[in-house]
This record gives sequence, C-alpha cells and structure tokens, in this order.
Amino acid sequence: MGKNEGKQFNIAKRGTISRMVAKGTSAKEIGEILGMDPTSVSRELKRNRIKIKETDSDDTLCNNCSHKKGCTIKKVCGAISCYQRCNGCKAVKKCWRYEKFECNKLHRFPFVCNGCPKEKYCPLEHYMYIPDTAEEIARDRLVTTREGANLTFKEYEVQNEILKDRIIEKGQSVHHTLATNKKELNCSEKTLYRRIEKGVYTVKVHHLPRQVSLKKRKYKKKYEYVHDPKVDRTGHLYSDWMIYRFKNNITYYFQMDFLGAPKKSDKEILVLTMRGISFSLLYIIENATQGKIVSLFDSIEKEIGIDNFRKLFPVILTDRDTLFDDFESLEFNKNGELRTRIFFCNPGESNQKPNVENYNAQLRPIFPKHKVLNEYNQNELYLATSNLNSRCLGSIDDRTPAELFIEIFGKDLFSLLHLKKIPPKEVVLKPIHR
Repeated sequence: MGKNEGKQFNIAKRGTISRMVAKGTSAKEIGEILGMDPTSVSRELKRNRIKIKETDSDDTLCNNCSHKKGCTIKKVCGAISCYQRCNGCKAVKKCWRYEKFECNKLHRFPFVCNGCPKEKYCPLEHYMYIPDTAEEIARDRLVTTREGANLTFKEYEVQNEILKDRIIEKGQSVHHTLATNKKELNCSEKTLYRRIEKGVYTVKVHHLPRQVSLKKRKYKKKYEYVHDPKVDRTGHLYSDWMIYRFKNNITYYFQMDFLGAPKKSDKEILVLTMRGISFSLLYIIENATQGKIVSLFDSIEKEIGIDNFRKLFPVILTDRDTLFDDFESLEFNKNGELRTRIFFCNPGESNQKPNVENYNAQLRPIFPKHKVLNEYNQNELYLATSNLNSRCLGSIDDRTPAELFIEIFGKDLFSLLHLKKIPPKEVVLKPIHR
C-alpha cells in the first residue's frame, strides 16, 4: 500500500502546501511532512491552481517571444524607411518567427507562481495556489463528477426505450422493470430512481404513482364502531384467530376486503389477498348483499371442488363489514360441510390485515378512485388479476406470485381460477380502456 492509502487533502494540508511552495520546498519534502506521496502533492497543485493574470496585452509581441534574446530581424512591419531592429518595437503585431514564451515553472513542479521573485514584474500568465479556493474547486469537482449518468449514447437509448415502454405504456413498477431487464439496465434500483428524479430519461416522477408525494390529508372524524347485538362473533375474533393459527400451524391464508368505489357505482370489487406470496383474486359483485357474497363462495366451490376450496381457503381474515355478518353461510356450504374459517379484525384495526390494505393501494393504477365500476365484467377482472400475479416482487426474491402459487397448489388449480401466466415483459398495469 502507498503512503496516501485512505488519506485525503483538507484545508489544513492545503495551507501547508501553499506555505511550503512559497519557501521553495520540493514535492518530496512536502510529501514527507504531510505523509502523502510526492505525486499527489504535484497533482494537487496542478489541478487546483487558478489563473490570476493573463499575458500583458500592452507589452510588445517581442516581450512574449522565446527568441527575444539575440533577435536581429528588421522590417517585419513592412516600413521601407525603417532600419532599426524590430526587437522591442510596439509597431510589431505579427512575426513569422514568433513563438510564445512559457515559464517552465508552470509545466513542472511547483506549477504555480507562489514565491517566485519575478512575480511582480513578469509579463507572462500567473497561476497561484490559494488554499481556500483550492478547497472549493476540489469540492465542486467531487460533486460534478457524480452528476448525470455514466452511460454511452447507445446504452442510454436502449434503457430509455425499455423504461418508456414498460413504465409509461404498460404501467409497470420500477422494481418489476428492473427485475425483468437486469442486463440492459445494469444498475441498482436506487440508482434508477435517482436518474428518473433528475430527469435523465423520458420517464419522469409523475409517471410513478407511488412516488409522487400527496397533499396532507384532511381531518376525518374518528371512527366509532357500533356493535350490532344481533351478530355474535364469539370464537371468530382476532384473538381467536391467533390461537387457531398457532394450533393449526397456518402458513398461507387469505385476507378479504372490498375495494373502495364511488357511491354512484352499482358494482364493487371483492379483493382476496394471500399472505406470504402476495397472490390475489378479484371478483366483481353487482349490488352487493350478504346473499350475493355467499353465492360467490358457492360458485367458486363448484368450479374448483370442495377439497381444493379447503386447501386454498383454510382461513379468511376480514373486517367487520355488515356484508360479512352472515359468516356461518360463508364457512359452511349448502350441504352443511365446513369449507373455510372466517375471522374478524378488531374494530378500526386495519393494520391487522395489512396485505389486503396495501394491495388495494396497488390496484388504483388499474381502477382509479373516481372511476365507476359499472362497465367492468368478471372476464376483465380475470385478465387484470393475471397481470397483477405476473409481477416480479422484491418481497418474494423477484419471483412472481403466479409462479409460487403453481409450485404450492399446482397448475390445475391455477387454471380452474380462470388465471393465466403472462410473460413479465408483457405485464400491463394500466386502466382498462373500453
């Protein structure tokens, strides 16, 4: 390792360099005093010096010529009647023999005019090393060298087209885009976000719905739960669920909730999200009632069979929406056979089912909050669900929920749910246009 391993110049060291150079100290001696390599000292002087004086414009051309001594040239100006030497004549503006004289001190150590005895009357360019200014120059260089993107024009074009197609056109997330194009993008997720924020690509911050900061929410009246004495949830509370989960070693279970919709919308979307692999199911219900939710469960059981239903839905955790009050009809089918268990979160404790709450926020790019859901049908929801389950997620090591679901429950059950795998690069997460 060299002497300068792990060391940098600071304002104190630069002050020492300035004083030592003015005294005529060599680079080797300065390096020994500072504990730095002599080449580092030389490089510091050359990189961070400043020009404080240009070549004197009032002086004659000859004063700055390297052939000034012993020059005997005459009649350079073209005057026939002049017989004097041109050396020192102010009329000389151009000479065929002229070569600019440059001080050797500026091309080798010390590279500056600090301490030079000829500094006051020298007509040549003056370079000085000033500690405070050198510190500012070094800091500015440190910042500017890290600005922008270290890309060739060809690399930039490829990356820009990928991001434009995936994020703007198809609505994919930055993480999903990076996970499916690692070779082409060739950077970390943090770097990609930083480039987008600085405007390097066509993709801007407003194209990232989760990245745009929101206004401060208006004050809302505190939620007050009113218990309905007609509904007895004994044995189905959140505390009961914790005990049941421990005793039965439940790993995968669903959290259930409705996606918020405008009041004038006759249809609502029921969201079921599996904890652990972020797998989801979406069902649209028109004029939702308790009976229609029971009918939905019956139709799912009929399509996949009661054994698959029990395997897929061992437990469903939901909130205390009145539409879920008939939980016994959800747990038991028409033949009185147990098909699932329903448990309820505590009042106002949405954090007890965080997966489905977070998933509802992820659905907003496809189903905007102001959008009436009356135009959608179940086939369109199957397609949207297939796209959502084909995203690469960091929480499951950049794999897709569809892949994990097939490995755990099998491909046949995946098909019975009317879902299909979509190539990651073709995933579309934009509003459905009719």
